[in-house]
This record gives sequence, structure tokens and C-alpha cells, in this order.
Amino acid sequence: MAAIVSDSKASVNNIEGNISSIKESFPLLDSLPAVNESLGSLDSDIPKYGGELKRYNYYRWIVSIVLCSIILLIIACNVLGLLLGTIGIALGDDPYSANGCSQSGANFLMAGVGFSFLFSWLLILLVFITFIVGGLAYTEICKPWANGDIYKLIDTIGSQDDRLNLSNVLKLNQSFSFTEVYSGCKRGDSLWTILQLDRTFDLDEKLNVNKYTDDLVKNLRRLNVDLNSITLLNSGGRNVLQEFVASGIKNIDYQAFSEQISNAMVNVNLSLVIQYLSTLSLTQTDTEVKSNLTAQIERLRNLETTLQEQRKDVVNLTESLDILKGIGSTLEASVNATLKSVDKAAKMLETIPKPLLKNATECFIAKELGYFEGYLKWVRKAITEDILSCNVVSVTLDNSQVIVCDFLINPWNAFWFCLAWCTLFLIPSIIFAVKTAKHFRPIKGMFSQDSSEMTTFKLPRAQINGP
Repeated sequence: MAAIVSDSKASVNNIEGNISSIKESFPLLDSLPAVNESLGSLDSDIPKYGGELKRYNYYRWIVSIVLCSIILLIIACNVLGLLLGTIGIALGDDPYSANGCSQSGANFLMAGVGFSFLFSWLLILLVFITFIVGGLAYTEICKPWANGDIYKLIDTIGSQDDRLNLSNVLKLNQSFSFTEVYSGCKRGDSLWTILQLDRTFDLDEKLNVNKYTDDLVKNLRRLNVDLNSITLLNSGGRNVLQEFVASGIKNIDYQAFSEQISNAMVNVNLSLVIQYLSTLSLTQTDTEVKSNLTAQIERLRNLETTLQEQRKDVVNLTESLDILKGIGSTLEASVNATLKSVDKAAKMLETIPKPLLKNATECFIAKELGYFEGYLKWVRKAITEDILSCNVVSVTLDNSQVIVCDFLINPWNAFWFCLAWCTLFLIPSIIFAVKTAKHFRPIKGMFSQDSSEMTTFKLPRAQINGP
């Protein structure tokens, strides 16, 4: 029996070792350290570029504010010029005389024209540069990334460069494209399905329950229990029970016994006697008599304490007598029934067939195998679905596409697009400002009230001569 138990424990330990050894032959283990190292280096490099990105963002805001301020300055000059010029014309009475308000409006309009000529080359240059960078980034990065052509480009480059070859990086015999892996991960498939690892690693054979439990089942089936050697009640115990029944416990006069133990052992109230002797000892003048009284008082107190403890024992004894009285009448029948049950059980143990023990062993084996099968199914599900899940890869790539395109390149293109329209509208703004400023200035070279020609010209007057 001990050898069978020892062999069964050894089989269980071997099962644990065999299951642990699966990972040594599992694919991708050789390539995972390199992938982890690459991800680790990427994770360590990201904080290095954080400061550069913050600096770039700061400079971007400065340039944007400066350019917007230039456009706003030109617009402000045009608006103020139109406002002041219109007010000056509305308040002026003579279009030939100089008007400070309309003259200021014309000056503001021409200032806007000057600023337009001064900064237009810078705006055109910036629009051209940002257009080249943003347009190429959108057409060469964002569009291929959105429709998946960028992954095909990676596959094309990977076919020529082993460093970008997915099969070479993962050290797999089959050829896989990055596009297939990304599409599978986006569908929610695991790498086990996408990379078809079942072709290189027979998981069913590795997780075959019979492979691990054959030795354990053999050891358990060797288990053989000999029930004939089991003794439920030996002759000594049987004799004790029979002697106890024959002791005459049912013939005891419990009533007389109860009355006897309920009689008081002392009919005197010792507390009153002790109190009386204590009072008497206080009135004695003879020291010898007083000493004797004190000694007797101490003995009486000890006796009273003993009697109190005996009263508690009498109470317990009375309860025990009541219990014994209750079982005394049925004790013989109970003991005889117990002996018959023991004899019957002993005969059943002698007559139990071995197939019954074998069935119990098989039930135990089936139950344990069920535990192993459930565990191995969980291991299979964990390997094929949970551990090798790559949904995070597609999510990361999609999020990267959103960050790069939607948050960087698209705002960049929106900026140069708006700046280009603002620059384009500078042309009609210049023409409009020049044409309008001419009307806000006084008319020169025409006749006016202060013209010398008007002052020197004299109207003819009729002269009347007297008779």
C-alpha cells in the first residue's frame, strides 16, 4: 500500500514536470526576448523625445500666433481705413477740401497694402513649405495607413530586408505578411490562428490527458484493499459491554439512592455557629480560651467550605443518576442491538466483492481524470486565445494612426490651407485698398472755393452814367 501511494505521488509530480516542459518546445519563445527588447528600447526612447515634442509645440504656437497676428494686422488696417474713410466722407461738406478723418482712413488702407507687400513673400514661402510637408505626409503616410497600403509596403520591404520580415523576426518556418497579421488581429483572432502555429506545434498531442495520467491510472488500479483483516470490535470490547449489561445497573433503587444523597450531612447552620463563636471570642479575656475559640472557628469555616463543594457534587451526582436511570431500562437492548450491528457489519466486510472496490477505484480515477481534462482545456484556451491574443496590436496601430494623422498631420494641413486662402485674398485686398484710398483723399487740380481763378475773376458790372 505504501509503495502504491509513493508511486502515485511520483506520477503526479511527473505530470507537473511534463506540463511545465511544454513551454520549452513552444514556438515564439526564441523570438519573444528580441521583441521585448525592442519594445523596451522604444519605451525608454519615448521620454527622450518628450522634451523635443514640447519644444516643437511651443515653437509651433509662436509661429502660428505671429502669422495670425500679421493677417490680423492687415485686416485691422483695412477695417479701420474703411471705417474712418466712410465717416470722413459722411461728415465732410466739400469733397475738394482736406478731411483728417478720411485722410486717416486712406492712410490705414495704404498701410494695409504696405504690410501686405512686406509680409506676402513670407506667407507664400511658409504656405509652400507647409504644403509640401503636410501634403506629402498625408498622401504618403495617412492615406496608405488608412486603406492598409502601408502594411503592404512593409511586406514588400520585408521581402528584401530580413530585419522587417515578420517570419524571420518571429523565427517561423511559414511565410506571413504583416497585412495578414494586422487583419487577423483586427478581427479578434489570436496569433495561434493567424500564424497557424498548430502546423509547427501539435498542441493536442502535448495536452493529451492520457499522456500524463497513464502511470497514475496504473498505480491507482494496483490498489487492493483487504477488508478481511479489519476487526470492528474485538473480544475484549465485547466482554466489557456484556459485563456492563450484566452488572445489574437496571436493578439499582434510584429513588432510595437519591433520598440518601439528598439528606443533609450537617443539621446545624454553621454560619450562625461561626458568628456566635466569633462574638464570644471577642468578649473573652482569657487568651488561651480565646485562642481555642479562634482555632475552632477556622476549622468550622473550612468545614463549611467543604460542605458547599459537596453540595455541588451532590447536584451533579443527582443529574448523573437521572441520566443513568433513563438509560438503565434500555441499556441491555441498546448494547445487544449494537453488538448485532457490529456482527452484521463484520459479515458485510467479509462478503463485499472485489468488483465493488474496483468500481469505487474507477469512479475515483474518472473523477481525477475529469479534473485533469478540465485543467488541460483551460491551458489550451489560455494558450490559443488569451495569452496569444493580439487585439492590442491592431488597437495600438489604429490609435497611432489617429494620433499621427488626425491630431498632427490634419491640423497641419488645415493650418496651411487657411493660411493659403488668407494669402490669396491679399491680392483683391490690395486692389480694393488702393482703389478705395483714392476716394478718401481730397480732389486735387479741380476748381474749389479757395481757387485763385475764382478769386481773380470779376463779374462784369453795369455802369449807369448820369444825364
